[in-house]
Amino acid sequence: MWARSLPAFILVISSLPMACNAERFGSVAMEVCFLPRVEVQPARPVRLGDIAKIQGPSAAVEKARSIIVAIGPLPGKVANLFSGQLRQRIQAEMQFPVKVSGAENTTLVGKSIRFKGTELAEFAKAYLESQLSNSTTSLHEVEICRVPGDMIVAAGESCQLKARLLSPTLTAGPKSVAVDIVVDDRVSASTSVGLVVHEIGEVLVSTREIRQGEVIGPDNTSWEIRDITKIKSPIKREYGDGNSLVVKRTITAGTILTSADVAPTFVVRRGETVMVTVKCGRVTLHTTGEAKQDGTVGDLIRVRPPVSSEDIQAKVLAPGIVTVER
Repeated sequence: MWARSLPAFILVISSLPMACNAERFGSVAMEVCFLPRVEVQPARPVRLGDIAKIQGPSAAVEKARSIIVAIGPLPGKVANLFSGQLRQRIQAEMQFPVKVSGAENTTLVGKSIRFKGTELAEFAKAYLESQLSNSTTSLHEVEICRVPGDMIVAAGESCQLKARLLSPTLTAGPKSVAVDIVVDDRVSASTSVGLVVHEIGEVLVSTREIRQGEVIGPDNTSWEIRDITKIKSPIKREYGDGNSLVVKRTITAGTILTSADVAPTFVVRRGETVMVTVKCGRVTLHTTGEAKQDGTVGDLIRVRPPVSSEDIQAKVLAPGIVTVER
């Protein structure tokens, strides 16, 4: 007799959890309506409540919403969830029948922020421009020469760009600027932008061919605005008018003159007789002497007085005039 009634006893026991849950959540059925497409946090647990609208007894809904159904895909990537498979998972967790509706395939998209390469390049350019200083004789212009690829990062509560200079100096020429994408106060991704700093200035330019030893003047040079990024030590306005210089080699027309191309004009030549002013306290004497060296204004040169067999050091004041102070 016991053997015949045993299967019925087992059936009653096995149905107790389902019956208990039905009694706990009531007789009202729970419905899960899946959404077709949902943005989720990358690499974070995705719960049923993130991808579906759930209706039913409050206790059942609260439990169902917390069921983990997947892990969020990488930023900008997608993953698919199928309602048929999820239904089995939900019923196993809830232990009572669940009505499923909505999309048969739910697409998960990793939440992301996309930065275009051109946007990153312009940000780096603006940063570099803010670090440069212009003067009365020259100014700087920044050119983008290498644009990075687009960057995709996981979205967060806050996101900002930060730039930093990778090149050691801020002089004219090629430069690299790093751009960091900071999400929630942490660097999420980095890239670099290639730029060139151009220096634009007013410089002395030859208007015709200038032969070696010829004095520079308005008849053979003019001041022009030029890109001097690749010119080493060009002659700028701060050098003066340039009229006290001579060229050390033949210069072709249209050439930007540099400090290596010119030398000061000698106002005293070797072997020339010069006027010598000797100052000793309140006493001033005037005599003549022979210049033993070429000299420009301000140079100290050797001069031989006519009544002496030894040279003295004299400072060049003007053409043919030197002074000695005791």
